[in-house]
Amino acid sequence: MKHDPRHPSPIRTRVTRDVLWLVVGLIFVLATAIVMATLWHMYQDARIDSQRIVKTLLTKPSTQLGRLLTLNDRVSDPSVWVYQNHRLIAHSPNTASIYPGPSYSGLVWLPTLQLQSSYVFSSRQYVVRWPLRTDWALLQWLGAAVACLVGISALAALRISSWITTRVLYPIHDMVTHVNNLLSSERIQPIPEPLGGDEFTELAALFNQLLVRLEAHRQKNLAMVGDSAHHLRTPLAVIRGNLDALRHWDVLDPSVRDDCLEAIDRTLSDMTRMTDDLLTLDEALGKVIPPMIPVDLRDVVHELWEDGQALIHAYGHGRLTWSERPSVASVVWAHKDYLRRALWIVIDNAIKYGTHEEEAVSIQIASRSEEESSIIVRDNGPGIPPEELPQITSRFYRASNVRHLSGNGLGLSIAVALMNTQNGSLEVESSGAGTSVTLSLRAVRLQSDP
Repeated sequence: MKHDPRHPSPIRTRVTRDVLWLVVGLIFVLATAIVMATLWHMYQDARIDSQRIVKTLLTKPSTQLGRLLTLNDRVSDPSVWVYQNHRLIAHSPNTASIYPGPSYSGLVWLPTLQLQSSYVFSSRQYVVRWPLRTDWALLQWLGAAVACLVGISALAALRISSWITTRVLYPIHDMVTHVNNLLSSERIQPIPEPLGGDEFTELAALFNQLLVRLEAHRQKNLAMVGDSAHHLRTPLAVIRGNLDALRHWDVLDPSVRDDCLEAIDRTLSDMTRMTDDLLTLDEALGKVIPPMIPVDLRDVVHELWEDGQALIHAYGHGRLTWSERPSVASVVWAHKDYLRRALWIVIDNAIKYGTHEEEAVSIQIASRSEEESSIIVRDNGPGIPPEELPQITSRFYRASNVRHLSGNGLGLSIAVALMNTQNGSLEVESSGAGTSVTLSLRAVRLQSDP
């Protein structure tokens, strides 16, 4: 049965209606089968009884036919005609006013339902009309009983299906009520899980997990908006202060004007870099798993090692070395651009925060297990305080011992998001001196699929 999608009916109504139609249909089919079987049985009994009468008459001469047929003088008795060469030679007394015809067979209604059978043997034709009045009355009674049964069954099915659907769908109704309450409130709270351990309990548990994730995502977005606003407040204040100073352009000393313009340019560059980092982080967090291809870690490290030499020259300190452990499976499943960007962030942080003078930053390719290969970046800087290590990959978070240096605290969070997008991982370890960052990805083994 089709439903109007603009006005959907409740599940309880649809289930009740479907169960009702199913029960009524099954009973109707069963009743029809019973009636048809009864009718067929009546037909067969009448035909067999008619054949028995004819067999009795076949053994009698013509002079005795009339005497035998005089016994059928009641309306409820079968009517019999005997023809000889198409001429009526005998008939039962209850046939005086009825002429059936010479060769007609089948059901007739004269004046009640009867079965007429015609049999031809040699030159004789026997016509027997068997009354079905009693059988027809039984059939009518059976039809009335079937109609009553269908009606009673329909009412019972309606009541039972309504009761069952009410009990079965009560957890859904309860969940809908709680969801409506959630929509009308500002707080996200888990819905009560129904008892019983059935599919509704599982659905409620999954829905609560979804709510927890949505709430965590909402809190992260709120924190990101708040942190972004906080980090933008200072550069905007710097720009505003320098613009206010430049309003007196004519009376300002040229060196002061240059300092103001330089400060505005530097602040705008920092804001642009932070905006680009936020866009990169949003892209990494929002994307599905990108196409993964076999990537050789040695090629990536070698390319970034060369770029790192220019970075060392720009910072004016540090050295960059790289090595590879023996028998390392250096080919991994990765998105090469994402891997390069994540590794470059780690190398940039290591050179910026972890080296002084000629101290070296080492890059090593290693295998953590038969299924995983890694790039380990180590520096010899001041390290990360142990109590701050769990928050070091959070957005806008910077260790307390390097906050005097330039940066916005987005680098490691971007690197973590880029590695997670590739089904990889990024781990940070730090002691009193130095920090180690490990980027791990699934190694390519033989012809395994990504």
